[in-house]
Amino acid sequence: MAASSPSADAGAIFSSRDGRVWKQEFSGTEAALAAVAFGKNLFVAGGDDGLLLVSFDGKPWSPQKSGTHSRINRVAFHGDGFYTSSNLIRLKSSDGIVWLPEQSAETSVVTNTFPLHSPAPKF
Repeated sequence: MAASSPSADAGAIFSSRDGRVWKQEFSGTEAALAAVAFGKNLFVAGGDDGLLLVSFDGKPWSPQKSGTHSRINRVAFHGDGFYTSSNLIRLKSSDGIVWLPEQSAETSVVTNTFPLHSPAPKF
């Protein structure tokens, strides 16, 4: 399991085997990270300046080209792919590597996720 941190710990990634004890990992960036998702045996994290990072096990992390400089605020996995959103663009990727602008209504799954540093929703 991996999680990104609030911008106060820019670039920090944390991993845990049990969800209770967390260890900081090297993300390879000092950019602030805002969100992370897991799917298809792949972690995807997003953050400042259109940054997208991928990892198969929470370490190491590899940067991917998003095609935007807008902050990636949310990342979600739904169905057969990953979705991101920023203030300017929504992206979709079936593999976490190649990212394309998303035009479909499926991006609503991204708007229903929460950045890691936001308070938990109350139901």
